[in-house]
Amino acid sequence: MSSYYEKSELNERIKEIRNGFQARIPAFERLAIIYEKQKEYTKAIEVCDVAIEYYGSLDMDETIDGFERRKIRLVNKKDKVS
Repeated sequence: MSSYYEKSELNERIKEIRNGFQARIPAFERLAIIYEKQKEYTKAIEVCDVAIEYYGSLDMDETIDGFERRKIRLVNKKDKVS
């Protein structure tokens, strides 16, 4: 990392890493979409649950809300199929 950042920036990046990574992870959403398209609603719901738990640990309420809405939609789809 030191070859890409100045010393002050490097220290800030290291501090961010030590405090934990607190950002959106697009893989949660993409995986849920893939499972939904494959009509694997149970798996898509499980991905939403993992994402909700992860983002809950980071107090990322807006992102949690999005996954909760997605989960409700998936549960409704699953119930229609069953």
